Amino acid sequence: MLQQSKSHKLYREQTQDTFDFIYLCCHAMPALNVCIKAVEKNQIPKLPDADYFRSKPDHDRLKLIKQRYKKVLGNSLTLSLFSYFESYIFELIKEILEFHKENLGETFLDFLEKKREESFILEEFELEIQKNIKKLRDKVKPQKKQSYSKAIKELSKTSYQFPSQLFAFFGVKEVERNIDNFKAKDIPMIIEVIFGLKLTEDEKFFFTKIRDKRNDIAHGSNTTIELREAIEYAKFLRELAGRIDKHICKYFFIIEGFKN
Repeated sequence: MLQQSKSHKLYREQTQDTFDFIYLCCHAMPALNVCIKAVEKNQIPKLPDADYFRSKPDHDRLKLIKQRYKKVLGNSLTLSLFSYFESYIFELIKEILEFHKENLGETFLDFLEKKREESFILEEFELEIQKNIKKLRDKVKPQKKQSYSKAIKELSKTSYQFPSQLFAFFGVKEVERNIDNFKAKDIPMIIEVIFGLKLTEDEKFFFTKIRDKRNDIAHGSNTTIELREAIEYAKFLRELAGRIDKHICKYFFIIEGFKN
């Protein structure tokens, strides 16, 4: 049974790698402080050589950089993890479409179009279906509700598609048409309208806050995000991604047809 999307697995790996780097930096900085003090007290001859940098360590520069390292890490963490989350959402849409294509042996759109055409043919040639449809081709009359319910139940046992199902073709077509044009601002709409997962107002607010912070950083604004705050953002995005993926696995990765 599918427990996790490929997109979510990659997202988790990317975020873990980023957190491992942050963890490494937070350990390395106190160690650097100890080494600098030891060199200045002549307890050790020099700082260990840096990877990829051959110049002699500049203690004054390192001390200056040290003062801002948490803020730089906070900005980097926010920038990276939001980008990973954004990519996860967009790739998840593609993965859903690909899942059905692999099972069906044709695109999901082609499959829906054929189902729609088959439904029209059924209406033309199946007398029992015609009979039930005629009962429903009407404005609702309270005294006929029982008859409507029975007709709907009978039609549901067949390949007949109701108007809501017929619109599915258009929905998938629009998703495919816009898949490469979606932006970060569209993510709440994608989650709620395309995936059908309701967000709380707090979730929408917090997501927008993180997106705006990421945009400020990416566009060169003088924005500083403390590392502690960035970790809160990361926790929120990780939990939201987990909730989305659980929903997708439960309702979208469902075999609806397969290759003969």
